[in-house]
This record gives sequence, structure tokens and C-alpha cells, in this order.
Amino acid sequence: MLRRIAAIINASVCTVEGDKLSLSNYSISDLACIKDLDNHGCIDEIVKNDNVVTCDDLSDGDDIQISLSLLHLSRYGYYHDSLRFLVNNKYEIPTTDYFIYDQQYDSSAEKSNAFLNSYSSVVKLVLAIKEIAKHSYDEAGVCNCIIFREDKSLFLPLDYNVGDIKSITTDSTETINQISSAIGTTDLNQKLLFVNELINYLSPYEEKLRFSHLISHASDFLSKAQSAYQYYIRNFSHNKLKADLDNAAIDYSRKIQSVINDAQSKLVAIPAAFILTATNIDFKHILIPKNIILYLSLYVFTILLDIFLRNQFSSLAMIKNNIQAYKESFTNNSHIVINAFSLVDKEATKQNDRLIIIRWITWGIPIVLTIIFIVFLIIQNPIITDTIKTWFSPTIQQ
Repeated sequence: MLRRIAAIINASVCTVEGDKLSLSNYSISDLACIKDLDNHGCIDEIVKNDNVVTCDDLSDGDDIQISLSLLHLSRYGYYHDSLRFLVNNKYEIPTTDYFIYDQQYDSSAEKSNAFLNSYSSVVKLVLAIKEIAKHSYDEAGVCNCIIFREDKSLFLPLDYNVGDIKSITTDSTETINQISSAIGTTDLNQKLLFVNELINYLSPYEEKLRFSHLISHASDFLSKAQSAYQYYIRNFSHNKLKADLDNAAIDYSRKIQSVINDAQSKLVAIPAAFILTATNIDFKHILIPKNIILYLSLYVFTILLDIFLRNQFSSLAMIKNNIQAYKESFTNNSHIVINAFSLVDKEATKQNDRLIIIRWITWGIPIVLTIIFIVFLIIQNPIITDTIKTWFSPTIQQ
């Protein structure tokens, strides 16, 4: 029946005045439906050829004008505009089929509609809030809820309008659904926390604007509530969170410092080994077995130290990765994490620079001693000197 009514209205020119819906230029294609509407008091007047007639005077194909009662049509589930639909179904989604003319929405067609999706999310939020309210009552068509906690209460009129619904975006619809789920969850701790945040969030606003503000700023409220819940599930207050971050920062600082501290006994051997090598080289007789053995031993020692330093670089990199992963677990508190770990990040950079300096020294001294060895070798062997002169003499002459 509802679809037949919608077909008649869609085939006509419609005008609305008060509770009256006037249809003109309608050529009768469903006389049985018109007679049924007349029998149920939906038709106020039928005009044919400028004369008021009854249904008995009508035939298929006649051009008529009909005056219908919107109040009576709503009993069939027909609503000419979103406003009338909302007035009749503000706090409960209809369980029977309905049609909204200005949305061209037929509930039985199972097609998605942005307005109806937003409306459904708001009704779910209404029902969730009514569930947590200690007391609720209707006054002048508005449902009023009173929400309590130990130290504070909130008076929340669940008043909203078509404009509020139309302003809701697709993302906001999902956000409102998340709020409804969180408030209606079986997790008592999460429910109580969201209730506390709801009271804190809406208390500063004028009573009649509170629910509209919640709808239009759903993402802001959800973000605050989820941050508070994150603190809770970690068993942190703000101060306790900061204290835990400070402790973690100290622990990571110790690990970073230990990269070099644990290796001090090995690093002390660097100057000792180099001094021992330098003082035992016989520069008067450079090309003797003892010197060759000293240089080979020096490079073996240097390679072993370099392997050790590579391990220290790897350890430092692993610690820095652990720090980054720990910081990323506090995405909603990035400013706190940055402050707590600022010194740790600086220390990690310093330790990395120190390891680089040690590595340069580790390889620099053997290279310098090798250059000295080559210089003395050339000086003490005239044949090498003459050969070099022979190589470069053509270039010098040119």
C-alpha cells in the first residue's frame, strides 16, 4: 500500500499547506488505492473538472486534484519531508515500512541513504544515553535525561533537529556509532569512564545545546574519551604516566651509556697496543721480520676491534629501535613522550658520534704508522728512490 501511495504522489504536482497535501495533474492509474485512502479518512477532497466529486464518480484515466491529510498518511508510514518524519520518530526507528518523499527513500527497498544513516546513528546514541541515565522523562516532545556520578550530575535534553542530522558526515556517523557502542558496552569500567567524560565534556554548554554539540563534535569527544580510557587501561593517571615515562627514559639512558661503558676495558687496549707497536718498530732497519710481524699484528688487532665496534653499533641501533617502538605506543600523548625522551635521544646521538670517533682512531693510527713505514722504507732503499725518480722524470722534463 505504501508504495502505491508513493507512486500516486510522485505522479502528481505536490503542494503542502499546513497538514494538507494537495495533488494536481494526476491522471488516475490506481483507482483502488484512492478508494482505500478515502475509506480510511486520508482524502479530504477530490476535484474533477472543477467540481468536488466522490470516489464513485471516478474512473481510470480521469484527471483530478486530491487533498490529502498528512496526519492520516503518516499512519501508513508516508512522510512528505524529513522534518515530519523526525517529529514522529525522534527517539525510535520505525519498525514498519515508511517512505520519505523529500529523500525519495523507501525503507523496504534496502537502499543506503546518508540522511537515514545519520538519523539511525543518532537514535542509537539516544538509546545508549537513556540506558545510562539515572532518570529520564518527556516534556514538550523532548526526552530529558539526568546522568549522575559521585560528585557531579548532568541534565541532558536529547533535543536535535533536521539540520543536526544533515550536518553529520559519513565519518561522523561512524564516530557516533563508536560512542554508542562504548557507552552501551558490557565493560563496566569503560562505560563508567565514558560517562564521566560525557559529563565533563557537556557541562560547560547550555542545556538545550548539549546534545546538538555532542553530535556535531563527536570526533572531539571520542578522542578525549579514548585518551582517558587509554590512561585507565595502562593504570596511569597523567602524573603516573609521566613518572613511568621518566623511569623508562632513565632505563634506556643506562642502556645507551652501557654501550661504551661495558667496553671500556677493551677500548683502553687501543692506545696501549698502538704505543707498544710504535715504540717497538725499528725505524733504522725498517724492512726486518720483527717490523713486519708488528704491522701484521697491528692490523689483526685493528680488525678485531672493528668487529667489536660493529657489534656496539648494532647494540645501539637495537636500543634506538626499542625506544622508537615504546614512544609509538603512546600516540595520543606524543608531547609528553617527546619531553620525557628528549635527553635520551640526545644521548643516543652522542654515543653514536663517540663510536664513530673511536672507529676513526682505531683505523687512523695503523694507517699513519703504515705511511711512516712506507716513507722510511723508501728512504732506506735507494733503489726504490731511483725507480720513483725514473718514473716521474719524464713528467718533470715535460
